[in-house]
Amino acid sequence: MDPSVNIEHIFLNLLEGGEISAEELKILHAWLESNPDEAEKYADFREIWALASVPENMAESECREGYRQLEKRLRAKRWPVIRMEKQGRLRVPVLAAAVIAGMVIAIGALHLWDSRIIRKERFVVEVPAGSRSVTILPDGTKVTLNGDSKISYDQGYGRSNRNVDLSGEGYFEVVHNARHTFSVCAAGAMVAAHGTVFNVKAYPEDPSVETTLVKGSVSIEIPGHRKERMFLKPSEQFTWLKPVVADDSDKGRVLISKGIDTERYTSWISGRLIIQSELLADLSLRLERKYDVEISFEEQDLKNLRFTGVLEDETIEQVLEVLKITSNLDFKISGREIVLFSCRKTPLTFNSKSIPNEPNLP
Repeated sequence: MDPSVNIEHIFLNLLEGGEISAEELKILHAWLESNPDEAEKYADFREIWALASVPENMAESECREGYRQLEKRLRAKRWPVIRMEKQGRLRVPVLAAAVIAGMVIAIGALHLWDSRIIRKERFVVEVPAGSRSVTILPDGTKVTLNGDSKISYDQGYGRSNRNVDLSGEGYFEVVHNARHTFSVCAAGAMVAAHGTVFNVKAYPEDPSVETTLVKGSVSIEIPGHRKERMFLKPSEQFTWLKPVVADDSDKGRVLISKGIDTERYTSWISGRLIIQSELLADLSLRLERKYDVEISFEEQDLKNLRFTGVLEDETIEQVLEVLKITSNLDFKISGREIVLFSCRKTPLTFNSKSIPNEPNLP
């Protein structure tokens, strides 16, 4: 296909009821035929776009119900959601799905926002568990979000500031801007960067916040921490162990690791998980986010098992089978719920196969 052809433009024109030529329609059909996965998403998205068309005279109660149905459909398909949050009366949030050719297309009813408080908007990009999404921010910065993650930014982003809030995990490829520093606020940690590539992992339930620098430079600051602003060089990782108790006496601990293999911490953006002597307690959280499941343990000792290996395109059932044959655990699956339990009461033995299992050292 001619690289100058803009499939996104044709697609949006068609959805919005604009005019497209017979030649453009032919190009779109040819592209969909050669991309069957995108064709299925295209059909789904047209249906959801229709659901999102809100008449101006629709009652607020109907708008809210329509929104709930729309968000339910998006989450069922594990599509990322973009919505607007602001102070004041909420009418209909704006939803979006990153579908055709990886683009993010906003849908909803913008005219229902109260223009008197438009400046208080925050845009939120949210990705459900079991999914990943690539978002291009207004300044061209590329953000890849892992499952069960979200970022938010205000309407002034790219003009008066380049500040984003992160909950979860994000991989940032930052466009340089001498006027405005790019910054990420993640669970209380402030990461500032210019043109650079880095990963931030800051899930609310995790005991630590990690920043891994791939290229460029970043500075990190923990408000109230006794250490001054810290700077990272490529292949270095900053880890902030969150306070155990939520009071002024405990600011947590800070560690900086040098000469690390950054791929171990960033391979998730291509769908791979690199596991290196990882506790099953920690691995289970990564599996929950990757496969959108809930994992529980019948016996707490199983959390101390360690595993090493690489996961790529395996299903959750295949992963559990590998864990089963390389250790003494077994599992039960009921829908999204997975229970891990010991399959025998004899002392633990470890078998180094495709995913070697290592004993937990004291």
